[in-house]
Amino acid sequence: MKVIAFYLPQFHEVEENNCWWGEGYTEWVGVRESKPLYPGHYQPTEPLHDNYYDLTDPEALMWQAGLARENGIYGFCFYHYWFGGKLILEKPAQLLLEHQEIDLPFCFSWANETWKRTWSREEGNSWNVVYDEKMPKKTQDILLLQEYGIRREWREHFMYLLPFFQDERYIKVDNKPVFILYKPRDIKCLNTMLRMWNQLATEYGFDGIYIIATNDFQIQSRYIDANVIFEPAYSIRRTGRWKSRLDGYVYKRREKGRKTPRICSYRYAWSQILNRKVPGVRKTFLGGFVKFDKTPREGKNALLYIGASPGRFKKYFRKLVKKGIEMDHEFVFLNAWNEWGEGAYLEPDKKYGMRYLNAVKEIMKSAGDVGR
Repeated sequence: MKVIAFYLPQFHEVEENNCWWGEGYTEWVGVRESKPLYPGHYQPTEPLHDNYYDLTDPEALMWQAGLARENGIYGFCFYHYWFGGKLILEKPAQLLLEHQEIDLPFCFSWANETWKRTWSREEGNSWNVVYDEKMPKKTQDILLLQEYGIRREWREHFMYLLPFFQDERYIKVDNKPVFILYKPRDIKCLNTMLRMWNQLATEYGFDGIYIIATNDFQIQSRYIDANVIFEPAYSIRRTGRWKSRLDGYVYKRREKGRKTPRICSYRYAWSQILNRKVPGVRKTFLGGFVKFDKTPREGKNALLYIGASPGRFKKYFRKLVKKGIEMDHEFVFLNAWNEWGEGAYLEPDKKYGMRYLNAVKEIMKSAGDVGR
């Protein structure tokens, strides 16, 4: 059993974010400017030792890899962004490829969705959102349109991925590079594209590509090998209920028209994760989440889970690992290593220090006993 943590590469400047959100924007900007929404709400979250790293620095990747390895995390699943030939936030993965001395197994999850202007700009934030008045508002809200192209673009995409697939650190199953699709149903050319990719993979010495579909268990394709449950997105979509009362707090809605956060119970979400029957006919890798709070991105309109603690996470994650071992799975997935803008991170912060990471470390050290 190996733990793979999802990994956000948005901790460095790119031209597009500077244009959309203001000069110098990285994920840390929203994190720093987040504000508490109720008494005791831990915002803004702060990395331990003020480690606001820049992922264009290989030392940052080296530090992350060492920290993960020392605490039971097998590898990272980098979010990969490809918009019909346009790359964005690709530098950290490319830096990893260049620095073979960084001991870090990794794979990709293609976050194949259109980027829209959905993040909040509340009073007090410094985000410099600039609209083009000559364009319709609906069009202005689209930042990057997700497109898939035709065979030429599919080949170009595969050839970009190939050096990563060929890296010894890239995670593989049965000589197939693992590649996760976030929204496979949105890819109308899915079967023809994946057939081409599998053919190209065999030409370069692989036995195909190990395609994993995210939270989509009904999609039919001979080229999809497995599913993964991505949390808490799957649980909240399935339940549609805000069980905040279980954690002793209910956010009282204020006067009509005011934005209020959607507060859900951490304990209830994990009860759904651990007790549900695993859906689908294919192998389905289990997934959990550390904690979750989208306040840095969505302000007063955020979705957040209350009741999280290192102790509760440790108890629930131990059960998830046990369930995965009983199902004879190779991997279990966690959201996330460093999703600070959604409050889903294992990296140490000033409130909890290393306690979440230590929980993973203890569980994975005793994984053999966990599965008994």
